Amino acid sequence: MNRRLKRILKVVLPLAFGLLILWLLYRHMDMQALLSTLKSDARFGVIFLGCLFGTLGNTIRGLRWQLLNRTLDPEVSCINSILTTHGNYGATCGGSLESGYHVALLRDRLWPTLRDPLCGSHL
Repeated sequence: MNRRLKRILKVVLPLAFGLLILWLLYRHMDMQALLSTLKSDARFGVIFLGCLFGTLGNTIRGLRWQLLNRTLDPEVSCINSILTTHGNYGATCGGSLESGYHVALLRDRLWPTLRDPLCGSHL
């Protein structure tokens, strides 16, 4: 397979899969009601402060991981530890800027089905 095609597929396939998951989760939701609620009832100041403090917490967590990783590999950069922590906690619904609701929904619905085939009797 062509290298260029591989690079394109590495980007396009996960994005398409993510869009498919979002569509499956939100296809029955009334978007007009959601938008009207966001326009009238949402307190964006509180949301902004939550995002700010969540980002600060994940950044400090990344710095703590940097201290632990320094004993194993002193070459790991600080920014790599911070960004890795942001990505990992975002993927497991602990992120601040990332909306983890759809990931939690998917995880709670699929994990019981996939646990046995993936993990066997280890859990």
